[in-house]
Amino acid sequence: MKQQAKYSLCIILALIMLFSVSNPANAQSKEPVVFENDDLVLHGTIIMPESAGPSPMILYLGGVNEFGRYDNQREVFIAEILEGTFPEMGIGIMYYDPRGLGKTDGRWQRTSIEEFSSDAVAAVEYLRNRRDVDISRIGIIAQGEDGWIAYNTASQIPDALNFVTSLGTPPFDSKRQLINEYYNDYRCAGQDSSSAMQKAERKAISHQNWVSVLPITRRWRHMKLFQDYDPSAVIADLKVKTMMLFGENDGEVYPLWANESLSDIFSGSIPEHISVQTISGANHEFMVADRCYERGKNVVAKNFSTAFKDSLKAYVKRNFFEDSFFSN
Repeated sequence: MKQQAKYSLCIILALIMLFSVSNPANAQSKEPVVFENDDLVLHGTIIMPESAGPSPMILYLGGVNEFGRYDNQREVFIAEILEGTFPEMGIGIMYYDPRGLGKTDGRWQRTSIEEFSSDAVAAVEYLRNRRDVDISRIGIIAQGEDGWIAYNTASQIPDALNFVTSLGTPPFDSKRQLINEYYNDYRCAGQDSSSAMQKAERKAISHQNWVSVLPITRRWRHMKLFQDYDPSAVIADLKVKTMMLFGENDGEVYPLWANESLSDIFSGSIPEHISVQTISGANHEFMVADRCYERGKNVVAKNFSTAFKDSLKAYVKRNFFEDSFFSN
């Protein structure tokens, strides 16, 4: 009798262990999805938390480099920062292949900001038509210049979004961004500030002239579409709650230059619904690295700033859960 009871207890314990393995705290399901924007079919991925009821959703835009290819950091960013954080909070994630990348047709280098933005609007509308999505809690997280696309999307459908978060997105025009990048290169090569600035300005002007006259590469064709773009008007008109994160050691978008531009856009007084934060010790990709660090071509870094992860998580949590709770 005692042996039978002991045997039964072992079975119960085994079942408990099996249940805990097959149903982890951050259990999630991943599925491929397709949605349309006019005649274009876009392919993406959705990760849904294993939770009852419609879930809040994050639409991720980013991870494409200047040559129109997926950056080798995209996969680790999605895995660690998105999938590794939000599903266990009960939040779903969606990302998709932009035009000309992955399974989505089109020509990335011939696509304008307006067209990219219309695709993002279509992605939000797709989410709003899913029964497992809480349509009152949809936010966008965007990296680099994809933040411009996020701002444009928010300006078109402000009532459909709970928030926008941009990561290292320049709040100044593309010429200023080129100057920023070249200036940092010269400074890291040992040039003094004055010489570096003069050379950076000349190089940016020359670069843009060549792009205008002879856009022979994928990168240059794409740059031609963006070279006259200035996000200031869209930023000034943002109605959606927005957080702009910058890295202290970002060599492509200096936080000081970014804050000066934002001060100009808002005449010195940034609205309460827009928060701006600089992450100490973080570079453009929000890794812990100095301003002159150059990642090798095939090197994938995984040392994301803890302060960055905490800030992003806290902002999403506050907007999806705490603010909505106190407003009821």
